[in-house]
Amino acid sequence: MYEIWNVQTIFQRKIWWIEVFAIIANLGFTVFYIRQSSWAFLLGVIGPILLGFLSWSRKLYADIALQVFYVLITIWGWLNLNTTWKEANVDFTRHLISIVLFLTIAMLS
Repeated sequence: MYEIWNVQTIFQRKIWWIEVFAIIANLGFTVFYIRQSSWAFLLGVIGPILLGFLSWSRKLYADIALQVFYVLITIWGWLNLNTTWKEANVDFTRHLISIVLFLTIAMLS
């Protein structure tokens, strides 16, 4: 089953197609985010989902939790984005609650 994802061996390490797509998605997220494009958030969700699938196939369960955290924080950022990419008007209490919530999730995983 896993042979179909095998690209080649580079530096004595197998590289998988899904890993290549995840890296491209994450690099695309960075480029689009710098350019302040909303497409960044779509790629910011796709990349960690692909890496999560790859981690699951390698039985790296803690990494799956980290990828879930990345997806959640990306969705949270997308929902709090203004259409003009100006500073979000998030009050201090809401911001603090979000930070504590995400840190708690990260520590539990």
